[in-house]
Amino acid sequence: MSPESRRRLLDRLAARLQHAGRARVTRRHRRSSAPARFLREAIRTGLTIALLAGSARAQLKPVRVFEVEQHRLPPQPGSSLLSPWDARRYTVTLKLLPSEKQLAGKAEITVANVSSEPLSELRLDLLALQVDSVFAGSNPVSFERTSRQVRLALPEPVAPGDSVDLAVHYHGQPTNDGFGGFFFTPEAAYTIGEGIHTNPPSMTRTWIPSLDHPSDKALFTLTASVPAPWTLASNGLLVSQSGVDTVVYTWRSRYPMATYLFALAAADYDTFRQDVVLAPGDTVPVVNYVYPNRRKAAQFDYAVVPQALRFFSERFGRYPFEKYGTALAPCRGAMEHQTLTTISDALVNGSGRWQLVFVHELAHQWWGDLVTLASWEDIWLNEGFATYCEALFEEHAFGRESMVQLLDRYATDYFAAVGKRGAFPIHAPEYMWGPTVYYKGAWVLHMLRFVIGDSAFWRGLRTYRQRHQFGNASIRDFESVIEDVSGLDLKWFF
Repeated sequence: MSPESRRRLLDRLAARLQHAGRARVTRRHRRSSAPARFLREAIRTGLTIALLAGSARAQLKPVRVFEVEQHRLPPQPGSSLLSPWDARRYTVTLKLLPSEKQLAGKAEITVANVSSEPLSELRLDLLALQVDSVFAGSNPVSFERTSRQVRLALPEPVAPGDSVDLAVHYHGQPTNDGFGGFFFTPEAAYTIGEGIHTNPPSMTRTWIPSLDHPSDKALFTLTASVPAPWTLASNGLLVSQSGVDTVVYTWRSRYPMATYLFALAAADYDTFRQDVVLAPGDTVPVVNYVYPNRRKAAQFDYAVVPQALRFFSERFGRYPFEKYGTALAPCRGAMEHQTLTTISDALVNGSGRWQLVFVHELAHQWWGDLVTLASWEDIWLNEGFATYCEALFEEHAFGRESMVQLLDRYATDYFAAVGKRGAFPIHAPEYMWGPTVYYKGAWVLHMLRFVIGDSAFWRGLRTYRQRHQFGNASIRDFESVIEDVSGLDLKWFF
């Protein structure tokens, strides 16, 4: 390719990225000549799409199969979004009956009144399951069951700042949307916290009455019984295990989490560990729950996890939770539940083909679990970040050229999607689970890295973590951090 042809191609790429990748983070529009100048220079210096003839193929292959893209829908009536209540703790007791595809449960929930007025009504999100009774302390509570919620009339008003302890007894056959929710299969029972056919996507409401919104974090304890020989895995640490024919497991989380990150997985599992030593006396337990006939395949495929955990701990700050783990399930894709990623058994075959998926889900422990999106409109802060972490790890493990090839493939897939569906912002996206949020989202971070420089970029990510860890953040929160750290006015970028 001649220098003039290369220049024209670079200019066309820069123009396309300016239109489809830059300030379309949000719907705020500002006129500026800076984006085109920055992007053209970024491309020419190789920090964005590089034109590398005959370069080696990246060792880790990107895998993101978007079988379904969900159209953005308006909020559902009666959603717990903006609830005047804040859940502080869930203690859930479940009896799983796999042969009947049923469960029976009790959810003990401590909720606080965070409004400025006394409250005597509370709405919990719950789909499909039948509510038997509700108590506030020892007092029975009258309730109304709708298709999506349980509306409680408390026996006494709760003053601002005070809390009430609820106990909800329920049973039935839990539901799912084909991707997220609660699943019984002949070989397993498991949950996936996000749905792609449900609005809002939080799916804990399919098995626990809850304030099921990502901004409402709480502490969780799960006690669940399953028939032997099944093993049950969940978030946090295993507190106890007892029983022979029916085995009862108790799991407890030390750190608050959003409801959609609470999970269980039960099957006839084997386990193996990959504990990661970060420093003398500082070890992160890593426990993997796999089918016995997939143990060797998983040991090969998951070899990337300790490497990525060390790298992300160096870049973003120490791994934030009490353990990390994975559980195989007959699900689609993978889901980054806090401390326990659920992974499709189709992705673990000993080929190493899907390793970037495992890197992606691990990255969510920082971006999505530790710092959680404030609302589903901020989904880029989860998925764009985790996708860019794939590229960052590729750069760390195999070098810059390999990272550039990976980003090039992201761009190719994104522009193909734009050709079919058109361009739209990554904030409040028209489609939540497609290449715009994932691939364009990764590119926006890559361009930001060029605009503010490596030093400010890494300091910005660490500062963003420190300010919002164990809480929630919006795109505006991220913008504020980056502007503070870089000393730049980046309104034109965002």
